[in-house]
Amino acid sequence: MAAATRYVVDRVIKGGATVEVSSLPADTILGLYFSAHWCGPCKSFTPSLVHTYDSITRVLKQKFEVVFVSSDRNAKEFNSYFSTMPWAAVPFEESDVRDGLAQRYGVRGIPTLVLVTLRGEIVCSDGRSAVAGDSLGAH
Repeated sequence: MAAATRYVVDRVIKGGATVEVSSLPADTILGLYFSAHWCGPCKSFTPSLVHTYDSITRVLKQKFEVVFVSSDRNAKEFNSYFSTMPWAAVPFEESDVRDGLAQRYGVRGIPTLVLVTLRGEIVCSDGRSAVAGDSLGAH
């Protein structure tokens, strides 16, 4: 019997619904976005990431999904900040998943954007610079 495929996360929330990562096309790239509402540099970077996300998904029609991995201190902060984002998120209640992702990808500060395959292999460890320098081809 074949081993079950392991995904970087099992499920995310988007638009009020739970989305199983296994339902995404296999060649989807995930942008794990480690951020928080209280972080000034995060609030400055998020609009650029929104523009890049819109360009990649709507204009270029690429299989790309950003997943917000929150460092917010409570659900109210998380919900307020997440409501400004057009993408998915690890549910706030799943702190073990959020902490595990931060540890797995060596996150030392925020904002951090790590591009990975659905199985968690790193495509780009410094997605923030890629967005800032437009090396993702969004502009």
